[in-house]
Amino acid sequence: MEFEQVFADLFGGADIFGGRAGRKTKKTSFAAKNGHDVEIALTITFKESYTGAKQKVEYSRFVVCEHCQGTCSQKDEKPIECQQCKGYGVVDVASGWASISYDCNVCQGQGLRIKNPCMVCRGSGRVRKQEELEISVPAGVETGNILRIEKKGDAGVYKGQYGNLLVAINIQKDKIFSRRDYDLESTIKVPYPHLVLGCEIAVKLIDDVEELLKIQPGCQIGDRIVIK
Repeated sequence: MEFEQVFADLFGGADIFGGRAGRKTKKTSFAAKNGHDVEIALTITFKESYTGAKQKVEYSRFVVCEHCQGTCSQKDEKPIECQQCKGYGVVDVASGWASISYDCNVCQGQGLRIKNPCMVCRGSGRVRKQEELEISVPAGVETGNILRIEKKGDAGVYKGQYGNLLVAINIQKDKIFSRRDYDLESTIKVPYPHLVLGCEIAVKLIDDVEELLKIQPGCQIGDRIVIK
């Protein structure tokens, strides 16, 4: 193995003697970059967490520029070679007896550039847009759950894929019901004579259905009655 190759392997493919170990190639097209995920928060009621719901959310994201259709060019021109890096995407910087390759700061390592950038997106291929989307919140969600809506995040660049929309769920506290694991709990007030003698009272469940609850004679304060 040659001495230069040993150093190239040690430095992750960067040839400190003159470019990236002789493996530099000219770029012929832009490298696609996928869009980022967009994160938002959604607060729902306790009842909606139990029954499920449809909610409209508003958020901002990058979408493909309609003017240039993501080509980044004003006149749909083909990209030209970057003069700074001569189309390689990297620039060799001499440092004493060695040289190190860095990504070109003019073309951002693409090796190409747009001669006449789109006037609408300024050559980025994307524009920011305010979106409104209806999403389905499934029954049984908990605070902290993340809903993933595919391809509703930021647009990619140079034909890259869209990112996802990540919706973090937050559930409001309810004045009547609370949650213990997979059970719902509620506290009701009953006159003392009814605890002694027993009675039947109508209680409203979380889905607004009324059910007749039978209280046995001698029921104690704090006793739990299960409705299945």
